[in-house]
Amino acid sequence: MSTAADTPVEPPTGGGLRGWLRRTDWLWLIIGGFYLVAYLFWYIPALAALPGSVRDPPEPYPWHWTLDFLATGLAGAVLLLLGFGRATELSGD
Repeated sequence: MSTAADTPVEPPTGGGLRGWLRRTDWLWLIIGGFYLVAYLFWYIPALAALPGSVRDPPEPYPWHWTLDFLATGLAGAVLLLLGFGRATELSGD
């Protein structure tokens, strides 16, 4: 792989499943990020009941829903940033 500004970055090559996964890792990162961000919408009823829902969450939510919400949001954001960063790197611009 070249890092010069005027030379495009070559995508990794290889055959089989591993090569395909390496070539499309950015896609899976973006899909995973969007999936986790979409999962955050499950928490809308708990968020609507703030601040009382922190101590007494609505019925389908566990007592630790706030930690789950933060961890899911952080993981989704990291996956999205990594995916878009990798896609930008492979585009050569």
